[in-house]
Amino acid sequence: MGSGYDLVLLANVVHMYGAENSSALIKKSAAALASGGRIIIHGFCVDGDGTGPMEDVLFNLNIGMLTDAGRAHPVEEITGWLERAGISRVRHFRIEGHTTGVVTGAKVL
Repeated sequence: MGSGYDLVLLANVVHMYGAENSSALIKKSAAALASGGRIIIHGFCVDGDGTGPMEDVLFNLNIGMLTDAGRAHPVEEITGWLERAGISRVRHFRIEGHTTGVVTGAKVL
């Protein structure tokens, strides 16, 4: 994957895989960042109890039928993967007028 990157963008990727592969991908991505580099994860992600937002829940049902282990991971799970990979300043937000969310953070050494 290389190293020294200022930015890693994982757009509509993480929900294609199960927790183990998604966590490993985030760990590799974090390791490839330079100090001060940022990671952005864009895609479907559900709340803690998996009941919302509705668009993400419906996507979760769909992706579950199309992939072996893919799902709209809970935001708390994604932020946990980032933090365990050494990413700080993690935050989640929704894009107004769009059905997906964004989780972002920085590698600060």
